[in-house]
Amino acid sequence: MRLPRLQRSEDVTDWMDHRDGTVEELTRIVNEEPCVIAEERRGAVRALPFRFYDDADIPWPDYIYGTSYIRGILSITASAGGLGKSALVLTEALAMSTGKPLIHGIASRRPQTVWYINLEDGDNVLVPRLMAAARSYEITDEEIGDRLILDNSDMKLVLASEDERRGASLNQVAVAEMIRTIKAKQIDVVIIDPLVSAHRIPENDNNGMDVVAKALARIARETNCALMVVHHMTKGKDERTSDNVRGASALANAARVVRVLNPMAKGGEAGVTEEKAGSCFSVDDGKTNLAPAEKRMWFQRVNYDGFSFDDWRKNVVVVKSLAAANPASANRLANLTETDVRAAFREGGPWRERGTSDRWAGFALAASLGVGAESRPEKAALQQAIGRAVRRGWLVRYDAPDEHRHTRSHVHLASVGTSDAPIEGDAT
Repeated sequence: MRLPRLQRSEDVTDWMDHRDGTVEELTRIVNEEPCVIAEERRGAVRALPFRFYDDADIPWPDYIYGTSYIRGILSITASAGGLGKSALVLTEALAMSTGKPLIHGIASRRPQTVWYINLEDGDNVLVPRLMAAARSYEITDEEIGDRLILDNSDMKLVLASEDERRGASLNQVAVAEMIRTIKAKQIDVVIIDPLVSAHRIPENDNNGMDVVAKALARIARETNCALMVVHHMTKGKDERTSDNVRGASALANAARVVRVLNPMAKGGEAGVTEEKAGSCFSVDDGKTNLAPAEKRMWFQRVNYDGFSFDDWRKNVVVVKSLAAANPASANRLANLTETDVRAAFREGGPWRERGTSDRWAGFALAASLGVGAESRPEKAALQQAIGRAVRRGWLVRYDAPDEHRHTRSHVHLASVGTSDAPIEGDAT
């Protein structure tokens, strides 16, 4: 095994005498490193008889966010360059670290600690993107806390490289350091963007990429974190699928979830102009082994212009949900007033904050306004409007038991009005 801080030609004695090594640190490294002793202790080869489980005892997949971020599982988000994959995962990182349903009404059960590793860009790219997305979704520093961890291209992460015989050599030290860091900081989600910068293996080398994929899967498994890697697609004009993930097939085969981004066709979708279609893209389940495939979700890249200057620096792109099926409904919700909210919730209730039951507040709001609440984009637009109404003080959030006596988040009308100004949002 390799010891940290150990120089060339030095051994464990030098490490103990001159490199601040201790018995305790050595014991910890032995327990964590993929050495023979550790593998035997873990039981590398096992033949365990199967037994039947009660429903409550079945070790179900632990979904952190939607069906793409799963504990202990490697997932892939892939697209052509410049389509919006980095902006998408950054927005998802904000959603998970705050626990808020920022896009398409998807939210984690609780705020998660997210480690976003961008091996391509510096702070002069990442910080403007994050600040634009946070302000666009009205996220405060207090809502994120210390749950969003950011590393830029100064971090030199190389999981594997070619040896002198052009074979794949796994960087055991880097893998062990990743595992130790994730465990020490109790990180729930790790995003590596892009994957090509995290190894030195030719992408078409199936055996080499299998080494990289297995290292990633091991990191996810041993830390019980959700590990998402951002990757590129092969070039082509046809719609991309998981078969078009760039490089050897070993990578896509090792992942349990592969998401694929595609640009909107020139003709656009229903209710989307051809001019607007150029900034829109879809996210599709190219491969999912653990859950039913999600329906296609549409997004739009928009410029955030809320910074305090008016020059080239304001051209920072953020990602928004696109309610392509019914833009008129989205526009109505974007211009919602307190009078609209009071009319929707004056009678009836109690109203659940999130759309998981017939008592969801979104259904009451949709019925009052006469807008759709069937498709996923429509539900997402309603969920975002409810969230903004809560932040404006028009609705008040509180916890109460549901019909099954489970504590759930509910909303009711605020006792005193604030203003009749529209909710600040993006009309789609």
